[in-house]
Amino acid sequence: MQNLTNYVEKEVLNLQKLQDTRLWVRWLILFFALFVSIGVTSYYFATHYRNIITQEREILGGVVKRLDLNLNARLMALQFLASDVNQKKFDPKEMNKDLMRSVEILKFFNARIFDRDGKIIAEAWRSLNSVEVHDWESFNQVLVGNPIISDVIVSEQYQRPYVSLRVPVYSTNDHIEAVLAGGILLDDLKKLVEIEKIPVGHYIFIKDNNDRVVYYPDSGEGIVQSRFMRDMQIDFRQKSSGMIVDKSIDDEEDLIYIYDKLETSNWHIVMVVPLNQLYSAAFWHSGYYFATLCLVLLCAGLLYRDLKQTRYFEENIQRLRIERLMSVNQLAAGLAHEVRNPLTAIKGFMQLIARKMDQTPNPDHVEIILNEIDGIDHLLSEFQLLTLPLKTPNFIKIDVEQMINHVMILMKGQAASKNIILTFHTNKDGFISDYVDIMDGVTHYRKDYVLGDLTQLKQVLINLLKNAIDAVDSNGTVDISLSIRDKMTWITVKDNGIGMSGDVLANIGTPFFTTKESGNGVGLSVCYNIIESHGGRIEVNSEVGKGATFFVILPCVMYPTLAQNDKKASSSKTY
Repeated sequence: MQNLTNYVEKEVLNLQKLQDTRLWVRWLILFFALFVSIGVTSYYFATHYRNIITQEREILGGVVKRLDLNLNARLMALQFLASDVNQKKFDPKEMNKDLMRSVEILKFFNARIFDRDGKIIAEAWRSLNSVEVHDWESFNQVLVGNPIISDVIVSEQYQRPYVSLRVPVYSTNDHIEAVLAGGILLDDLKKLVEIEKIPVGHYIFIKDNNDRVVYYPDSGEGIVQSRFMRDMQIDFRQKSSGMIVDKSIDDEEDLIYIYDKLETSNWHIVMVVPLNQLYSAAFWHSGYYFATLCLVLLCAGLLYRDLKQTRYFEENIQRLRIERLMSVNQLAAGLAHEVRNPLTAIKGFMQLIARKMDQTPNPDHVEIILNEIDGIDHLLSEFQLLTLPLKTPNFIKIDVEQMINHVMILMKGQAASKNIILTFHTNKDGFISDYVDIMDGVTHYRKDYVLGDLTQLKQVLINLLKNAIDAVDSNGTVDISLSIRDKMTWITVKDNGIGMSGDVLANIGTPFFTTKESGNGVGLSVCYNIIESHGGRIEVNSEVGKGATFFVILPCVMYPTLAQNDKKASSSKTY
């Protein structure tokens, strides 16, 4: 018996270590899956975010190339015209014709030739002032031989802002004698910018090197106009191209400014993109990969759940096996007592028969002997169920009342050793209509059954009765009752023992939690798992010093059986 106890304690310790190890493994798997998910999602999000930024740069690059191409073509045309002017040796009449032709072909609003002092030599359209040079800085750069596009010029004569394309005019001895200039209104540049289709919510503006606006969207886009002051405060002169993230401290949305510089001027072409649109686009584009990752994680989760359920089933089987070994150990003493009493009676009657071998045995004595042998056989059969190897649960129709009676037979010896009274009574609520039928003039009593594994449910009752007996002092009582409420079978195990506190009740059913010095915390955990696997539940009521009541609640299955006329709604037995 001591060897069995040591073996059970060793198995409980191994099971507890195994459960702790698996708990850590589960946490590691969870953290690893979370880390991989965050890492992969962040990688794809960052990748698509960079791709979207690249696409935005390509859109801006298209605008920059179009402007560069258009302005460079006009500059080259002016350079050809300057060469032609040089060949005509500055003949004003001939130069005027060429300038008129350039205005018509190159879409200038005017074309002029200035001398080195800024005085007009010739012009396509006659102006009121003989001196009409603006932006001397760019003018002086042309005098050193650099074709250039000026910053924004606001002329009192034209009343509209424009930019000037300027190229040097060389003399026959390769000296710069004059400057040829063609003016383009900003309204004409606007058409070049707005040809490019950009996403909704994006917009483009252009600033010169003096932070003057070369182009800005129309006021019709109210949300754009409201950002004008904010856009003008951004300094793009530190680099020729790049990206600036401007996070608003107000309620306005955060913006990204992607900018580039024209080759032939100091202008910066800027595209404004709301940051939340970039994030949304990145998330949307990475949605396929994110969905794939979620599908993979879902499959991994289902596989893990299947493995976990398999391990959970194996652990339950192991716990149940340990609990059954403990039950066998504790029931052995009571079983010996229950077997010894009928054997004593059998031995006495057999000795009496042996002394009277010449006489016919008394039939009453033989009947007593056979009844005692049947009782021993029945007791050993019930005890043998606890020693059989565990198998996969076999759900069958179980007569609950009969099952409780069989368990009471097993437990009465253990209760008797402590002078504890075991009572069992049933209450069918006075034969209400749910439990009585009249079929063909014959009364049928609907007997309550449950669908479950007989061995496992017996194990639950044995554990609960064993705990109740341990909690009760000598001369105490343990009461088992059976009733039906709301189509559920209620098995109640009530004792008048020491009871339990609220802290103990909060941990009832937790694996390896116990209040007994020699306990291991496996029994009730096994009970809870078995009842839950049967679609039921266990409820507990207890107060310190007022005993405890356990309710085993299982789905009820009722089958009509032929009733005797004297069938009663309630019955009671004392063991």
